[in-house]
Amino acid sequence: MTHKRGLRRSSKSHELRVQLNDAHRFVSGEAFRDRNISETVCLTTIDKVVQHLAVTFEQAAPEAVPEVEPGLVLYNSIGEGSFQNAEN
Repeated sequence: MTHKRGLRRSSKSHELRVQLNDAHRFVSGEAFRDRNISETVCLTTIDKVVQHLAVTFEQAAPEAVPEVEPGLVLYNSIGEGSFQNAEN
């Protein structure tokens, strides 16, 4: 019996995933990493993320922009950051 491959994502779904990943990578790259308390804190704004996506992609999807604000904890050692999965 041969293995059946799963359904392929539509190109629109794939493009959205690429934009989401790029937006998260941009926000994480602009963040402050506090090694003493093991957390990463956002330093960028939504406007900067939108500008980055507009420069990087022809048609930036609004749903690819994460809800971020300066001071938001993105990652921490106990898994409660906004960029971490709730089900760890």
